Order: sequence, then structure tokens, then C-alpha cells
Amino acid sequence: MVDNFQNIENIAVPLPITSEVREIAHNFAAGQATKQKAEQILYNTLAVLTVKSYLEMLGIATDLPSSDSWNLIMRTCDDVADLNISNLGKLECRPLKNSDPSCHIPMEVWDLRLGYVVVEIDNSFKKAALLGFVPQVATEKLAVTHLTPIEALIDHLHDLKASTANSA
Repeated sequence: MVDNFQNIENIAVPLPITSEVREIAHNFAAGQATKQKAEQILYNTLAVLTVKSYLEMLGIATDLPSSDSWNLIMRTCDDVADLNISNLGKLECRPLKNSDPSCHIPMEVWDLRLGYVVVEIDNSFKKAALLGFVPQVATEKLAVTHLTPIEALIDHLHDLKASTANSA
């Protein structure tokens, strides 16, 4: 855990949000029934694609098409921001607006997740920062001060992969 938001910012992993990623997110958000739902889908999509980019840089395979966040009906009906990690399961990638002290974790994603990554999205939609990770949640508000550094995610995925290999 990190003492305060300033310390989170110091250990966060900054990543660019490309114009291609912004275009996908805006396309997913377009045509929603409410402005609130469109904004939710926009932020969720940016968070998922940022985590996907990070994991791919580390050589961790993802399966975006099998993620609920990539399914039109699921992302429209639910507040999902999951990324399927190949042969392991779903990782929830929760967006955080610039400098918010906590992240919303909807109850519908409290189960069947490998963990939760919090991604701060810059107001310009051109930069993101991976703030940290937690393996599980039991509340709708996750304070950024409760996050462990993003490196803990890599250790967690490695441990899950090892335990899956041992039980096979």
C-alpha cells in the first residue's frame, strides 16, 4: 500500500494513449442512450486498452475479443472494463479521472476477476498512468492509497500461471 496520492503518482507507470485507441473508445461510446453511459464506456475502453498495451510490452498475451468489455451488449448493459489474459482469466481495468482519490468498482465485477488495475486517464485523453493493483475488492470505492505498485500485478499473474501449470 502507498501512503498518499503523491506517492502513487511517483510510482505510477505513464503510458501514451494513441489516436487509434482514442478513436476506438469514442466509437464504442458513440450512440449510447445517455451522456453518462457514453462517458463510462469511453473511460473503460481507454483503461482496458492501456493495460493491454502495457501487458503486451511485457510479453503477456491477452485475448481482447473474449473480454466482456469488447462485447457490445455486455459493455452497454453493465459497467465492465475487463481484459482477458490468455489462459488465466479476466483482469478488471478500472479508470480513474485525473487526480480522483478513489476508483469506482461496481459490484458486478467483484467476482471472477484475477485482480484490479487502476488506470488514471488524463483530461486530454492523451496520457494514462497505471497507478497500481489489488488482487481483490469488497467495496465499491477503492482508495488509490490501498493500491500496491503495478509490479505486484506481474508477480500475481506469474504466480497464477505457475499454480495453473502445477495443477494441470
